[in-house]
Amino acid sequence: MAMVEPIQVLDLSETEQKHLFVSFCSIFCRCYQEDVFGVQQYKYCTVLLPEEYTAYTHLPRVSEGGVFSIVQDIPKFSVPSMLKGEIYMGTILNPERWTFENGYRTQFDYRIAEETLLHGFFTGASRSGKTVAAIRFIAELSKVRRKKTGKTSSYRSNGSKTGLADTCKICRAGEVQILFYGKCKFRPIKLNPWKIPKGVYPQIWIDGVIDIYCRAYGLLERGKQMIADVVFELYEEAGVMKAIDKEDWKETVPELSKQVNFAAIYKRMEKKKDDLDSPGKGRAGNDTRDAYARLLDRLNCFDRKYSIESRLYGTSDGLGIDDLIGDDDVTVLESKGLENTFKNFIFGVITSGFYKFALAHEGGFLAEDQYETVLVIEEANEVLTGNDCAGTGGGQTFGMSGQSEFEQILDQSAGYGLFIMAITQKIADMPSSIIANSGLVFAGRLKRNR
Repeated sequence: MAMVEPIQVLDLSETEQKHLFVSFCSIFCRCYQEDVFGVQQYKYCTVLLPEEYTAYTHLPRVSEGGVFSIVQDIPKFSVPSMLKGEIYMGTILNPERWTFENGYRTQFDYRIAEETLLHGFFTGASRSGKTVAAIRFIAELSKVRRKKTGKTSSYRSNGSKTGLADTCKICRAGEVQILFYGKCKFRPIKLNPWKIPKGVYPQIWIDGVIDIYCRAYGLLERGKQMIADVVFELYEEAGVMKAIDKEDWKETVPELSKQVNFAAIYKRMEKKKDDLDSPGKGRAGNDTRDAYARLLDRLNCFDRKYSIESRLYGTSDGLGIDDLIGDDDVTVLESKGLENTFKNFIFGVITSGFYKFALAHEGGFLAEDQYETVLVIEEANEVLTGNDCAGTGGGQTFGMSGQSEFEQILDQSAGYGLFIMAITQKIADMPSSIIANSGLVFAGRLKRNR
């Protein structure tokens, strides 16, 4: 049997030889034009060794014991199997294997272990399955008991769509509580954001609510200071500041603080604006007048007797944020009917309130008398970021300085048993903390043109 010759010689025509010679010379040129059958076109050429070519066309493999790229190996993406977690998320698909009986479905489940619970986000384009995946996760999570404590996780949701509220009934029939924040006639719930939760130090709570409100409405640092003057004045008149020095302040402060509400803040702010030109006080500048006008424009919904904001959020008989923290249950907060900016403020305060309650409570939500809490926030890019800029009247736009409170919550709340699950189409617009701290990522179809 004859051996194959290592070198073979081809008898090429003169035209073929010239064509190959030109292509060979192009190795040393980035780009050149060539006349092929009378057509001028650009040709690109380079020479690669086999290993170099493999490195260009395949991802490198990683060897055990260290990071050693083996460029000759064609990578294989392994399908996870034998997952034994308590949270069932579906069946694993293998896009390279199809059968008449099962299609792309494998015999393996995709499961998440309860001990791996961390912050997470669901992202993807519209109709990519974000809400469906979140509902599956919530339904499974509500049935899981912690191995160490034997307790389940409490669940709260910002349901900005009725679909999430309706479908969450599957979690646990009879133990799902659906509360409506924007309907006065159907299962309404009144809330007073200015009622200080039990155990939370008054100034910490007041500063936080003011910051969230000003970021949501773009009131800037000037507006923040002006509304703070009014709010602290009302709390002092209610006796909150004097009660701080007493031993029973944790019990008395919530009851005293509920006297402060949005309606009272609006009326006091309006009075201060009217007093600007009072005799003996000097004439206020236009910038001060403009600042008061901006504040009153944002607060005037609480002066309308029949507005949703006035009836559900402007009185002293509303619940405090800590009253929403229940036991081992599932609560869906449906906000349809609220104006968008105010809705974002309300759910921002709820998120902040849960976190501040955990800080003030010994052991947080990991304490014996509490349950670990998962907040699932739909349209989280609106709630967790806010609108922290506003026009100054001169055509310029500025934002408030400093890290928002939501960044701090995402950085630290997991250690207190509070987990944030964000549902958003715009993960790139989310705070960097939610991406950095999210151990669970559910990503659907994503596309964004820059």
